[in-house]
Amino acid sequence: TITPSTSGNITIDPGQSGSVLIKNKNGDNSFSIDAAGNAQFGLDLNVLGKMEVGGDLTINGDSLFGGNATFAKMAQFLGDTTFNGDISANGRVTFNNDAGGIAIIKDGATRVDVKFNKEYANQPIITTSLVADQVRLSDGTIENPQLKEQRLFDAGYNYLVSNVTTKGFTIVLSKKATEDIQFNWSAVAISNANTFTSGQTQSSNSSSSSAASATDTTSQPTTSGP
Repeated sequence: TITPSTSGNITIDPGQSGSVLIKNKNGDNSFSIDAAGNAQFGLDLNVLGKMEVGGDLTINGDSLFGGNATFAKMAQFLGDTTFNGDISANGRVTFNNDAGGIAIIKDGATRVDVKFNKEYANQPIITTSLVADQVRLSDGTIENPQLKEQRLFDAGYNYLVSNVTTKGFTIVLSKKATEDIQFNWSAVAISNANTFTSGQTQSSNSSSSSAASATDTTSQPTTSGP
């Protein structure tokens, strides 16, 4: 039996419908248990030993883990996430379909446009590669891949990436495709990407030294004695 108590710094109130309220000296609810066994804390809680939660755990405020945290099953982050340290992945890393894919320039065409499903915040870095993909013949068999490889070599295709924006890009061939040409592509968002510009590769002092060295090593005409 729980009886009301008003001594000391706390007040115990049995409440109504089987609930129990514990109030601090200011009359604020510090702890309560309802008839169903649900508990609420209205004060700071410091757990000095181990704590195990057998059911779901919902935290509506900020959380700080001062030590290592281990998640035995899938961890899902529903909002933006920032990692300030290095990241190591011992398994495979899978990205969504805006980070990479396949583009095909059809027979007779010279270009293909790639459009992102969601616009990037900044222009991504694009990488593409021409692929000698499998060719399925009319009888259902797969063509010898070396034949496709040789056709691509003999065709002498050059290609480039054009019109890169936050919404997509274009792959352009130097000549019309004589068959379907497949490209693999990837897009990576880089924060504050560095830009390097071509320029003078040697200082003026270096250039002078090189010129002097060249003069010193120039062959001089020789004369023979009488």
